[in-house]
Amino acid sequence: MSGVLSGPSDAVDEPPQDDPGRLLSGRLLARNTLFSLGGQAATIICAVVAVPFLVDGLGTTRFGVLTLAWAVIGYAQVFDLGMGRALTKPTAERIGCEGAR
Repeated sequence: MSGVLSGPSDAVDEPPQDDPGRLLSGRLLARNTLFSLGGQAATIICAVVAVPFLVDGLGTTRFGVLTLAWAVIGYAQVFDLGMGRALTKPTAERIGCEGAR
């Protein structure tokens, strides 16, 4: 743009999107923290609503087996130690290099 403000989204006090200091702003951190907590609260609320239906539908024995499966999956995620996320960048770079050929 030519320096003319076209609306409220072009406010002067907002840093540019590529500004590294933007990621450290308190407002952004607070907003993202609230989104994260909201997502966790939604998951807990859904579980509190769904578990009684699951117990009624499956019975206590089958629900116990399902709970054990959930526990095994949870432990597998803990022992992943972030390897999935760590391998994402080099894998994407390698695929990108092969695609550029």
